[in-house]
Amino acid sequence: MDTPKDVCTDTPKTSTCSLDPKQDSASSEKAAAPQICALNSDMWPAQQSDEPVKPEEIPDFAYFGHIKLAGLPNTRDLGGMPIESGHAIAPSRLIRSGALGHGTEADFSKLIEEHHLARIVDFRTELERNQDPDPMEKLPGVVLYELPMFEEEAIGITRGNGFKDEVETFLRFGKNPFEEIKKTYALAVTQDAGQRALRRFFTVLLDADADATLWHCTEGKDRTGLAGIFLEYILGVSPINIRKDYLATNIFEDNWMEHALNALADHHIAKNLENDADALFFAHDGFVRAALEAIEQQFGSVDGYLKNALDLNDGAQEELRAKYLV
Repeated sequence: MDTPKDVCTDTPKTSTCSLDPKQDSASSEKAAAPQICALNSDMWPAQQSDEPVKPEEIPDFAYFGHIKLAGLPNTRDLGGMPIESGHAIAPSRLIRSGALGHGTEADFSKLIEEHHLARIVDFRTELERNQDPDPMEKLPGVVLYELPMFEEEAIGITRGNGFKDEVETFLRFGKNPFEEIKKTYALAVTQDAGQRALRRFFTVLLDADADATLWHCTEGKDRTGLAGIFLEYILGVSPINIRKDYLATNIFEDNWMEHALNALADHHIAKNLENDADALFFAHDGFVRAALEAIEQQFGSVDGYLKNALDLNDGAQEELRAKYLV
């Protein structure tokens, strides 16, 4: 594996913008240079919705870049996602996903041959990887980077493999699972393990001159979602589209959650667990808000976080835009 780069820091961006679609569309006119709106916690609704939000599609980005695969429901190529400057993310370079263990040989052939998959970043813990390893034997020539965002299993973001482990995860929830998961989001961005994993993730992207990098956790929503939020922000995706891409997991995970709840009901332990399931399987605004609030408390802003925690200066961010925009 390559060695992470030492990256200097520079002045953070200071512009702001709204998550209101009308205001956002007005700010998305083409510009000669990226005009990147500041990302902050106020842009993410604090009130918990009654049910998971399924976002409207992003204009000119069909079905959130979803890749139809038999065993991988939440795998998406970010290629084509529009940037506020008028550019777009390059196709077959950046792919987000859930765990790969249920992928078929045809799935992996499609990812390699059609989407040019060359490297995988796995944000899961050692326990998760041991229980459900990435099937690298089906991915010849693909490089794997194991970058755990937590030192050990965290309820709400990391889960075991198999029905028994799913049941144990459900039963460990307290009276307010959403609050517990908010805490894990804050830990993901403030603890050393999470920051180290994100620094290494961006180093992998900076060192990749061609082909696609896929990053994943278990469901492809929490750790994968946070990495995607920071990356999309750097690339210049509008805040409203960053939020839509994060919430798009709720479209693709729906069937899996229903299957899990039905299995729990069959074992007579699903009573009153529907809210727990919503917290565990779906993306929610409040989770990201909790992470951004923790960042703002410690670093002042997302820009300060990128600069001081992730070692990404303006030059490194410009290099990422040069590599991954068209």
